[in-house]
Amino acid sequence: MKAQTKLFVVLGSYNGMPSLGDECILRSVIAGLGNSDEGVECLIHSEEACQWFDDHFSKTQFERSEKGIAPKVKLSCQLGLLLIYAKLFNKARYLRLPEPLRAFVAFVGLPFYVVLSRENRFLLKRITAEIERCDACYFYGGSAWSAQFFWTAAYPLFWHFMLCRFYHKDVFCGPQQYGRQTFFQKWFFSLFIRPLLSDARCRNARCVEEVGFDSHQLMFDEVFACARLYPVKWQHQRAKSFILINFRGTNFLRATNASEMRTFAVLLVMLQQKLGLPFRVFGMSGPAFCDDLQIWSYLQNVNGGRLDVEVVPVKDEYDLIHLAGQAYGTISMSFHGCLFSMIGGCPAVPVTSGKYYDYKYADFDRYTGGQHVPLISLENSNFDQAVDSIIEYFDRYRPARTAAVRKRAALQIEKWYLQIRNNSRYEAEAVEADNLSEVMQ
Repeated sequence: MKAQTKLFVVLGSYNGMPSLGDECILRSVIAGLGNSDEGVECLIHSEEACQWFDDHFSKTQFERSEKGIAPKVKLSCQLGLLLIYAKLFNKARYLRLPEPLRAFVAFVGLPFYVVLSRENRFLLKRITAEIERCDACYFYGGSAWSAQFFWTAAYPLFWHFMLCRFYHKDVFCGPQQYGRQTFFQKWFFSLFIRPLLSDARCRNARCVEEVGFDSHQLMFDEVFACARLYPVKWQHQRAKSFILINFRGTNFLRATNASEMRTFAVLLVMLQQKLGLPFRVFGMSGPAFCDDLQIWSYLQNVNGGRLDVEVVPVKDEYDLIHLAGQAYGTISMSFHGCLFSMIGGCPAVPVTSGKYYDYKYADFDRYTGGQHVPLISLENSNFDQAVDSIIEYFDRYRPARTAAVRKRAALQIEKWYLQIRNNSRYEAEAVEADNLSEVMQ
């Protein structure tokens, strides 16, 4: 007798923004949910996914992994409540109210906006029907619950999760960043969102503490843990060739700070003077989301134009993994830029600026296996110490220790996806001793 197909509604964290990190989280989620002997179908509710669905999925994007592993999963892409709310939220901008008030107006007006629009009524009818026949709902995200993105996601997700609960469907939130949140955001999440969740995960210990989750809810990022698409590399010999760099430029929420670019440039000049290696700039997002190549234009006039820096094209994450395999090290403001560098066998030094990035890289040393990775703050002017810490870290970095953590993370995430496929609540349990010994060998 043929096993019944499991149906999951998968919600994306962003809408219409070309972000490689978020695309890769989705690919990792699909690979994990699709790792089953029974049939699996995923309905992806994300405008972002709809835009590149044909290019990335129907053309066997998964088969680019070294082992050629493609998940046996049927995929389809639809627009969801996040899109309806995003349109309403943008219309509310004309009111020229502070963002919390604008979010409140959009929240109160969302039911009316749906009812009064024929297009939205049809969309809601389709969404409701999909929720009614699905087995569970899964929300993946990078930092959708953090302060900067909170109001663009929390309200439509509240209504979506309410629909899931009305039809007695489990709701799962994958490991992601929650901090930092304002007092009102914490209050809203605790009172309205958390009671609707069957289970959720954080990707760093600081967020576990802030949200008040249990210790077993701490996991690694889904991309970092996805050994099916991004195989674990235990041994890697690095040549002193070049250093990959990434700087998060202007986006729809953040204007690039000139002092940050000056600090970053001074850091690079001093690093090149000591190591003598050229720099290669890589981007993780399209200009519509975050202008990562803005730093390249700025660096052209640094140090009298003598700074050896070029842009390297990165079409997808496999290009970045390949580049990381050739590089000596990476200095990146992008969280997933750091992770893909480490997946490729290259040490990555995170660059932070302000509370949002401080939360993003909180507990990051856990990803390296405790190799004491330095965190470079653009608000710190102690350049000599920062440069010395980067050089020393590049020299002593051991890829095998990161690989051991990835192996353990892969075992942990498989249990998480198994729980979701079985629609069962998680029971905290330690990784078996024999698995641990295998991981650390």
